[in-house]
Amino acid sequence: MQDFIVWIDCEMTGLDIEKDHLIEIAVLITDKDLNVVAQGPEIVIHQSEEVMNNMNGKYIVHFDPYGSPFHLDWCKTHHGEASPIRSTTATTSSNPCLYMQSGLTAKVLASSIDIAQAEEQVLQFIQHHVPSPGMAPLAGNTVHTDKRFLEKEMPRIVKWLHYRIIDVSTVKELTRRWHVVLVTLCLPILTKSTRYPDLPKMNKKEVHRAMDDIKESIEELRYYRQHVFVKGP
Repeated sequence: MQDFIVWIDCEMTGLDIEKDHLIEIAVLITDKDLNVVAQGPEIVIHQSEEVMNNMNGKYIVHFDPYGSPFHLDWCKTHHGEASPIRSTTATTSSNPCLYMQSGLTAKVLASSIDIAQAEEQVLQFIQHHVPSPGMAPLAGNTVHTDKRFLEKEMPRIVKWLHYRIIDVSTVKELTRRWHVVLVTLCLPILTKSTRYPDLPKMNKKEVHRAMDDIKESIEELRYYRQHVFVKGP
């Protein structure tokens, strides 16, 4: 069997496992070298207006049209009507003070797919490519959080996958702390300098839609593979 990796990203109404719910899920499968094998469903899950109105999450600083700061709830703001928001905490490549709202809230309210239907669609896709349970790990960015919500609301998916996970955020944190040592040990000495270059800058869009986040996580791991990890003999 191929050494596949199952990438899943979820969007939630917040991070409280007792109160919050899944509102979007996407799945994509790569091989061990991070080549895409198959792109799976990207599903917006219906939730009631009451649930969406009770979304919570961290508060972030925004600016009104006159440049005065004010605070907005991250989930309610980010998943609101698709439009740019000026913020001190997020950036885009074109403007360091802009990011795009996802417009996900309206799609959730309009969706006719419930949790059970979404779970079945994702599981069927995974089983088509990974026909035996316990063979492929779950991967993503801070994916342990996604896994907790999947265990609560889509447990059959978690049971089909391997118990191990590949968390890109772990590699990120280790690289941030150790990359100078890794570069020193693993990369060839530069001929024109006694110092090793820092890692090239990696741009992230931070769209926070499920499939976009998966693809960005894969690109991030490819980046670490190229600049941090060394191929074996």
